[in-house]
Amino acid sequence: MDIRLMKHLASIWLCMFAISALGQGLPPAGGVYLLQSDHWQRLDVTNEEGPPSVRGEWNAVDWFFVYPNAHAATAVSGAKPVFCWNGFNDNISPRSVLIVRLAQKKNHRELQTIMGDDPNHLMEYLPQDRIEVQIRDDGDERTVTPETDLAPGEYMLFTGVSDIMLASGGRFTGAAQTRGFDFQVK
Repeated sequence: MDIRLMKHLASIWLCMFAISALGQGLPPAGGVYLLQSDHWQRLDVTNEEGPPSVRGEWNAVDWFFVYPNAHAATAVSGAKPVFCWNGFNDNISPRSVLIVRLAQKKNHRELQTIMGDDPNHLMEYLPQDRIEVQIRDDGDERTVTPETDLAPGEYMLFTGVSDIMLASGGRFTGAAQTRGFDFQVK
């Protein structure tokens, strides 16, 4: 059996186990939730603080988005957190859902993006900071788990629609998202 198929099946099993073991079923509709040991914790959208700082030359620009506080308010102790994204009936591509590691600073966190090679990809996340996810889609409910174990640190879960996509009517399908749901892995 292919190793990627085995990982995919293991992620699906983990999601099903986590939901059934919780005993409370799925969280209420209308939000993004993180499975804690005995409950679903609702996550709030995290916005960047002010405009991004820009470093580099005009043809090789890195953008740094700053998020308040050195740590996210929500922490999870496992390396494979389970999220439930529920109550949304939209057509967001599963390719747009991912987890990105944030750089931890003294009193804030940073998300670095780089210029894309393609005109349709204005900003991209650093490859080493991207964590792909497995998604179990049951209509209005999506259960999301990372494909790989997360090391301790600060992260952001992005669920699909970027600010640039909203401003351009969806034209820039590969634009990096800057608003998401932050959490830390202990």
